[in-house]
Amino acid sequence: MTASERILQKTLVTSGIGADEWNSIQAGFRDRAFFSARVTEIRILDVMRGGNEKSLSGNLSPSEFRKAVRETLFKTGYDAGDARGTIKDLMTKSRLDLVYNTNREMAQGFIQHLQATSEGALAAFPAYELIRAERRKVPRNWPEIWKSKGGALYQGGRMIALKTDPIWTRISRFGIPHPPFDYNSGMDLVSVSRGECLALGVIDEKPPKQKPPKLDFNENLQASFDAGHWSGEYARKLKDAFGDQIKHTQDQKTGNVTVQWQGNLLRDAFENYTTPTPEDSGKGWGLGKATAKLLTACDKVSPQYRPLFEGRGLSLSKSIAKHTIGEGHWLVDKTPGNMPVKPADLDLVPSMWRSPDYIEAGGQKDSIVLCLETFDGGILKLPVKVRGLVTIPTGLFKQKSPMSAVAGIPRLATSGTP
Repeated sequence: MTASERILQKTLVTSGIGADEWNSIQAGFRDRAFFSARVTEIRILDVMRGGNEKSLSGNLSPSEFRKAVRETLFKTGYDAGDARGTIKDLMTKSRLDLVYNTNREMAQGFIQHLQATSEGALAAFPAYELIRAERRKVPRNWPEIWKSKGGALYQGGRMIALKTDPIWTRISRFGIPHPPFDYNSGMDLVSVSRGECLALGVIDEKPPKQKPPKLDFNENLQASFDAGHWSGEYARKLKDAFGDQIKHTQDQKTGNVTVQWQGNLLRDAFENYTTPTPEDSGKGWGLGKATAKLLTACDKVSPQYRPLFEGRGLSLSKSIAKHTIGEGHWLVDKTPGNMPVKPADLDLVPSMWRSPDYIEAGGQKDSIVLCLETFDGGILKLPVKVRGLVTIPTGLFKQKSPMSAVAGIPRLATSGTP
């Protein structure tokens, strides 16, 4: 895995809560999300995530990142209001640089930690040292933070601990065992050799056996709570902050609750069916069912498009789902001029349903195509059929923008129904 791939694995999650409230969310659950404090528009998060991914691939500079986000902010009618000019204002250089740097550092820190905690690396370099890598005008007192969290100091104040020591998570504002440990902290980690650890007294001749930590990203797909914890204030906090972006299931025997980002439903189904087993090929119901669940949870439609959907429920029959899978619309589309639909694109499907950029007439009677522009220069399109009181999604594909294979089809007026 690369740092850029790590960024794209994160699910877009919108919320009006601030940074401190985000940091109070369980770390593993939070780590699965790509978010920014008080950002409630998924298109803004899409361009932020896409910009970070491109920057980590070496294809986007900080100034280009700021320009791309600002253009999206203008398109969405963003207004910082009373926060204009402060760190809460998404238009400011300081806020955009914070988004750019923090997400880059988190992705890079994850990959570096993964490499530094392999079995061989742990044997040769069993410890980390926390060092200042960049100067700050008003630096935090990290030695005091270190001591207050239970860390030991060596040889004149060096902050050293075994790589698997929980101290690294305790000193982190984000609850992760690798940099960054706080916003704009300027702190980094260096590995300390076994010989130096022996000389300093960090370990003895028979040091504790360290096992590589489980850092499989998929382990952070969900958060678990006992029944008492879930029924209390924490559950209300999650529901108030994220609404239909989360779903929960409860074990009937233990009462324990598992909470998952709703956006993962489509991703999981997509990934399961990109390489179906012989037994699964032709079934197609897994992806269709996931789509139905996700869109049903996101049934609010933007006011200007509401006449097109008013009174119509969402349905997805097994036959339609099978046809969709069989035709490959959800997979890599080989149609000339089309682009592959990536798992990261699926985060935008609820936004397409609620408020598409525009709607095109479909190729058949009572059919329309919901369209949404993506950061990578594509237009994501969701064809749907409208039959009486039922709306049926029939596929998903992405075309290159601005050249469109259906450029001659007129866009629908928003005042009538198809």
